[in-house]
Amino acid sequence: MGSVKDTYDILADFWDRIQGGKTSARKSLAVDLNAIASLLRSACKQFEAGKVPTAEGHELAVTINLADKLAAMFKDEYRGLAEVFDQTLPEIGRLMRDADFFIDEKPRYSVHHQVGAPSWNLADQKIKDACYCMTCAAAVISAYAREFEKP
Repeated sequence: MGSVKDTYDILADFWDRIQGGKTSARKSLAVDLNAIASLLRSACKQFEAGKVPTAEGHELAVTINLADKLAAMFKDEYRGLAEVFDQTLPEIGRLMRDADFFIDEKPRYSVHHQVGAPSWNLADQKIKDACYCMTCAAAVISAYAREFEKP
């Protein structure tokens, strides 16, 4: 996944690939799901290192914005995958947004600081929570990707 356009193309093609039912389409879907899992892992590593995952965060934001449409496509046959797109990815977005305010142990946005900033421990907890959710989501997505790789 190189750019946001790639993310849109991948997400737009999910439905066509699922409906086709061909082995090559299933394998292509597996590749796309693995790319999303890799994106989650990469964003988590950067967050754990105390960096803002800008490129990954942008692609992840696009994926999160389309998560409800993806969840609808998977709800009938793949409930676990649908739950990741429907519930976990939006929660990851919220946690990342909250942690982003204090990623460098200083407020990044003065408006948030003036309103009443959470403690540093809360910011650390948001980063840990976001990384935990990303790791769990990546594991579930990878598991389904392995299922789609099977002939």
